[in-house]
Amino acid sequence: AAELHARATRVKHLRATRDNIEGAIAVVRTCRELAKLDAKAMALIEQQQYYPALVVIEQLQGILYTLNPCEYVNYLLLERVPAMQQTILVAVKRSFNDWLAHVRALSEAIGRRAMEQAQGRLRKKVRGILRQTRVKTRRASGLLGHESDDSEGEQSEAARRRAQEEEEEDQEECAHQ
Repeated sequence: AAELHARATRVKHLRATRDNIEGAIAVVRTCRELAKLDAKAMALIEQQQYYPALVVIEQLQGILYTLNPCEYVNYLLLERVPAMQQTILVAVKRSFNDWLAHVRALSEAIGRRAMEQAQGRLRKKVRGILRQTRVKTRRASGLLGHESDDSEGEQSEAARRRAQEEEEEDQEECAHQ
């Protein structure tokens, strides 16, 4: 009976040792997986792949919440994960602000060009209206018989001057565009 009791105690002790070894192996596997996820998240952050890094961090947190607290788990939960998330947040904000500055600069250039084109169209429209007004005025003065006493030479000289002035105005407007 003493021998049987000694054997039972020994089997019990061996089973407890086996359970301890299996538990230690499971903890080592989990720690190894945590270390891999941590390294992967940091590598993704360095490569500026922020969304995949956040996905890996969520996987890391999912594993951490299932574990019993120990020093490494507490370090990852309380220090490492929040630091990685903050790094991603700062990098994304900086990238977004840079993009907004770029968009603002492009918008300014596009707006300036649109205003110049609108002013050009307005100038052309006004120039056309002025020409039509001059033509109508000339026709009206001709129909009403308000011809001046100038000789034909003086009238053609005045017409040439007006044509030259209109041409100069057109050239100035083209130069502004």
